[in-house]
Amino acid sequence: MYTRPWAPGDLPRLQKAEPSFSARSMTSRFLTGTSRLPLPYVAALRRPQSRGRAWFGQVALAGGELVGMAECAWRPDSPRPAELAVLVADRWQRRGVGRLVVSGLLDEIEAVGMTHIEAVADATNAGCHALARAIDRERSGAGGWSIRSWVTGGHRYLELTRQAGQTGGPLPTSRRRLEASPGGWVRAGDVAATPAGLHIRAA
Repeated sequence: MYTRPWAPGDLPRLQKAEPSFSARSMTSRFLTGTSRLPLPYVAALRRPQSRGRAWFGQVALAGGELVGMAECAWRPDSPRPAELAVLVADRWQRRGVGRLVVSGLLDEIEAVGMTHIEAVADATNAGCHALARAIDRERSGAGGWSIRSWVTGGHRYLELTRQAGQTGGPLPTSRRRLEASPGGWVRAGDVAATPAGLHIRAA
């Protein structure tokens, strides 16, 4: 399994993978009750950077099949915050897939000056909190991201802030590999959970 930036041929892969996302995962991702990819969302992905929209995506592939993705979209001419979202196939959850796609996506949005991300998820989504902690361990410190997390009103809120300074930088390639299978980890020392879905606002 490896991750890389979204490519034009990934929309058919995502549509083919639709049955691998349960209604719970879809609902968590799109913040509304659904078991399908919303048609307006699919239409937007056909030309993700059209109509003045900035968009970045990162996908996880296993055996040529899409098993997870993270994406961030915003309008540069709008004061409204950008939106970052994560979706992972059910049988690949709690394998660190979410951490990898978000980490790759952070590399992309850091390059265009993104410094603040605000996230909200259901308070019962333990994977969301675990994902934030994993990213905090991996990317905290000078030039990395600090993360605050709190629960109120039935929701978990996350605040990620880019720190000033320099770090060793991202991995030397945007293709990141993880030697894992749906049965579990095989890379020693990695412990991370992946949320079923996560809808995040960024600025």
